[in-house]
Amino acid sequence: MGDRCHEVIGTPVTFLAPDELITELRHRIEGGITSLVFHQNLHGVYLQRRDPLYRRLYRECAFAYADGMPLIWLARLAGREVNRSMRATWLDWQSTFLDACATHEWRIYYIGGTEASLAGGLDVLRSLHPGLIIDGHHGYFDHAPDSAESRAVVAAANAFEPSLVFVGMGMPLQELWSAAQRPRLSAPVVVAIGAGLDYASGAIQSPPRWAGRLGLEWLYRLVAEPRRLGYRYLVEPFWLLGWSVADSVRQRRP
Repeated sequence: MGDRCHEVIGTPVTFLAPDELITELRHRIEGGITSLVFHQNLHGVYLQRRDPLYRRLYRECAFAYADGMPLIWLARLAGREVNRSMRATWLDWQSTFLDACATHEWRIYYIGGTEASLAGGLDVLRSLHPGLIIDGHHGYFDHAPDSAESRAVVAAANAFEPSLVFVGMGMPLQELWSAAQRPRLSAPVVVAIGAGLDYASGAIQSPPRWAGRLGLEWLYRLVAEPRRLGYRYLVEPFWLLGWSVADSVRQRRP
């Protein structure tokens, strides 16, 4: 997938359609390839510009796929040959992927959400995908890398003998915790999926997929959660504007 990996405002992003991402995950699971798989969006790029250590995590440790239309637009502005199909957000690939997990008996351990959203979300996923082997732990514990609670969560995950671990705690916590615990987790593949289970449980409303295809998913989420997401969608993009223009000019130079 090297030909699909491009730098966007200083961070590497791999542009894949949902079915291509599923193929990549299958390759890593079946091959037992130790992997951190992260999604990348404009909010993630903003966090990396503010935190060099977080930026280094994406550059040196993780496979990061595009999860946001602004990244498509910025890559095109820099002269990259990408299109709107090369964007994979959880809501676009989760159903097909979870069906594959059920078929191949890949065991999933989910870490994140409240106790209520975890229980409700797991029940929904089991009902929608018969045969799916999934369990999990809520995300409200001491996230310090060496805390007793973090170690207990890792031990519970390993006892389940998962094929992959989903971590849904929001950026940047889910990526930092996943990277810190990667050597202790027995599953070959660890995937950060944000609010994936919160959508399944109904704790957060799922944006309609037409909004995602048109690049308007952010607007739907902003209207639904203005207090939590106002700064992310109305301030952070303008903060990044100078870097994005400079990055585009730099990449277009011979």
